[in-house]
Amino acid sequence: VLLMAALPRMHCSALSVLEALIISCRSELVPHASVITQLLVQTLGWTTAEAGVPGRQRPYSTLRSTAYAVLTVWLSVCGAASGADRHADAILRHVLHDATPQANTTKLTAGTPGSQGTSRRQKK
Repeated sequence: VLLMAALPRMHCSALSVLEALIISCRSELVPHASVITQLLVQTLGWTTAEAGVPGRQRPYSTLRSTAYAVLTVWLSVCGAASGADRHADAILRHVLHDATPQANTTKLTAGTPGSQGTSRRQKK
């Protein structure tokens, strides 16, 4: 259980190292473009959560933000050579999923009938 809590932080750290590598090596990484882009798309894919608790942060949101930040750097450094065009549908699907706000839901529960009236009578 402790390892499961640490894995997203470790993954964020690995993505930060990848980001530093992209900034340092720039176009030297173009031969590995498909691997880098596929890694980022896979990260977005396995961290997709359907529904979280309303009012709370979505699961893996920090990891997803880091993946988007690395993808942004990758696209700005390599442009069309990044290989993102082959994964454009998946990337767009993830962006739309994350940009769509969660729908607020309200759940009503019925109390016992007459419970409100008895407290007022007792006060008199």
